Amino acid sequence: MSPDLARVLDRMLSAAERRRADGATGVDFAIMSLYRPDKGPSPHRDGAAVDIGVYAGKTINFMRTKDSVLAVAQFYRDMLGGEGEAKVDAKIALGLPRNPRMDPAGALAEYYDAGHPEKKNYYDITSTPGRVITEKPFTVANTRPVLKMEYQVPDAFFQRELEPDRSPAGGLAGAVAALRPEAQQAFKLLVEKDVGKVLRFMFPDGLDHLHVQVVRR
Repeated sequence: MSPDLARVLDRMLSAAERRRADGATGVDFAIMSLYRPDKGPSPHRDGAAVDIGVYAGKTINFMRTKDSVLAVAQFYRDMLGGEGEAKVDAKIALGLPRNPRMDPAGALAEYYDAGHPEKKNYYDITSTPGRVITEKPFTVANTRPVLKMEYQVPDAFFQRELEPDRSPAGGLAGAVAALRPEAQQAFKLLVEKDVGKVLRFMFPDGLDHLHVQVVRR
């Protein structure tokens, strides 16, 4: 594991202990994925990333808009350190939770994502307008995934659909500018406080977690 990621995890633990001492109960944070040696080129394979499904007691998921923003903002706040506590000795990038894609090419990629077969649950399969196919097997040539209505919710973070795993143009400032007003309000003050530039950039990542990776100093 990267020593920088170890310091991030240690800061998560100390922040959880502080909240527990202040009276918090229940699960403070939950790690969904850490070191994955079988994954292709990825910071997970290099022991330099962690995926977090719960933070500060709040679930991170595209369907939990408010909780996701509060959880990610609290994570960033903890990395910057509280009163009398130094910032974490690491540089990080944040992969923010995003909504399932609705554009034709994106929906197709989500539906047939072999690494995440659970994404199929978010889509109906249609062949012609108004007709839902229930027969199997489906073929890419004559079917089209359409995001189910119950999952067509406002994005927790970004104002518009962006390409996954790519940071918006303009670095960290560009990413903050691309955020929805509620998320932008939470992050602007933290970025101003981040004089040591702990956070380097942000980008849309998975549907149900906060991706944290350490980057070169």
